[in-house]
Amino acid sequence: MEETEYNRILQDNSDMVYRLAFGYMKNREDAEDIYQNVFLKLLRHKRPFSNPEYEKRWLIRVTINECHSLYRSLRRRYWQSSEELWPLLEKQQSDETVEDVAMSLHSEEVIADLLRDIPDKYSAVLYLFYFEEYSTKEIADILKRKESTIRTQLQRGRDILWKKMMESAWYQTD
Repeated sequence: MEETEYNRILQDNSDMVYRLAFGYMKNREDAEDIYQNVFLKLLRHKRPFSNPEYEKRWLIRVTINECHSLYRSLRRRYWQSSEELWPLLEKQQSDETVEDVAMSLHSEEVIADLLRDIPDKYSAVLYLFYFEEYSTKEIADILKRKESTIRTQLQRGRDILWKKMMESAWYQTD
């Protein structure tokens, strides 16, 4: 791979790879290791990509595979509390959806913090759907799952996310 092409791919996709890795691993150090491994594999990748969409899908797949490899080898999980978010949610009405609350927070970082507290199979689907704006069919192709499975995981992920927001010690209903 030529240096200019590598630099372009790195520049275009570095945030996406890091966020996806961070969402899976739940800490900066592991996400940085995965980030480096993904772009090292890209550097070693011999065949040119046929189009930018395939390039992005390849990076997502390699990132997820790297996360699974590191996760299995370390046999550990990280749990990060998102308690600092609950004062922001105190005024939310119970009939609002996750999307309504997320939009009112106006911050991808805040939403990313929430995604760290739910199981990986749901956070990955939610991330790809909301942050990367893939359709359920495209996510199914990327993750090599059935589209119906992706729709189910998307709905369950939304439900879990909502429950986590409502279960917080900071959230009080009158």
